[in-house]
Amino acid sequence: MDNTSVGKPKLHTLPPNSIYPKNKIVLGVTDLQIILNKKDTKIPKNSTLKDLTSSLGLNPDGIVAEVNLNIIKKEKWKDFILKDSDLVEIITFMGGG
Repeated sequence: MDNTSVGKPKLHTLPPNSIYPKNKIVLGVTDLQIILNKKDTKIPKNSTLKDLTSSLGLNPDGIVAEVNLNIIKKEKWKDFILKDSDLVEIITFMGGG
């Protein structure tokens, strides 16, 4: 057994559909995978719905979030922890006339 890696953090390269900043290496991160607006997306473990919407740069006043076909009230986003394989839909309101 090779002991050269004992005690060293694992390096993870970022998947293409990730909410992490592009071109960064993340140390020791355990991801989970959700389906965000019909696309497989990796997010950090223990991410809340608020973390997700903030990382996407979305204004919470102009969106609705649905997880596993249930609309989640905005006041619950900060406590709503996403789980592996959650189906998340974020709907943005657009003005028009």
